[in-house]
Amino acid sequence: MLREVLRPGDTFVDVGANIGALSLLGSKLVGASGGVYAIEAHPRTATFLAGNIRLNGARNVQVIQAAAGDRDSETRVTSRRSDDQNAVSDEGVKVPMRRLDSLLPDIDVRLMKLDVEGFELFALRGAERVLRRTQFVYFESWQQHSSKFGYRTPELTAFLKGCGFQLDCAEDYVSEQCENLLAQRPLHCESRK
Repeated sequence: MLREVLRPGDTFVDVGANIGALSLLGSKLVGASGGVYAIEAHPRTATFLAGNIRLNGARNVQVIQAAAGDRDSETRVTSRRSDDQNAVSDEGVKVPMRRLDSLLPDIDVRLMKLDVEGFELFALRGAERVLRRTQFVYFESWQQHSSKFGYRTPELTAFLKGCGFQLDCAEDYVSEQCENLLAQRPLHCESRK
C-alpha cells in the first residue's frame, strides 16, 4: 500500500511504528527530500526502532517515543516480552501520551498509518489539526481490540468521515477480523481507481 501512495518528497507518519519495517520502507519511498515520523509508545521497542533506523542509515526518519492519544498526559502500556502487540493499558510501563497535534509540526502529510492495538480512535481525536493536512489514513480495525476501549468500528469511520475522508465500507461496518482500512480525501478517491 505504501508503494501505491508515497512519492519522493512526501511526509509519512507511522503511528505504532514498532521496530520500523514500514518506517524504513517509507523512508526509501519519500527519499531524502521527504520525511518520516516514526512514533512508538513502548520504550524498549522505541530503542530497537531507533537502532534499526540508525543501522539502516535512514536520516530522514525522526523517532518519537510516546503513545498517541487524545490528550497530553501519561499512560501505561503493556510490557509483554512474548509479542510486539503492547497496548495502552491500566498496568504496565508508564509512558508519555501526546496528541499528534502536539508532536507534529504544521506539515502536509501524504500518509498516516495507525496500528495501535485498538487505540486508533483516541490517537485520531488528538490529530484533528494534522488530519486537515493529511491525504490518506491507513489504519488497523479490529472490533476485538477497539471494544476494550469502549468503541466500535462505526465510531472510528464516522470520525474520519467527519474530518472529510471517504472510506470504502458501509456506515455500520464492524470488523470482526483484523483488517486494514484506507481513508482518503475525495480528490484522491478517483485517482486511485
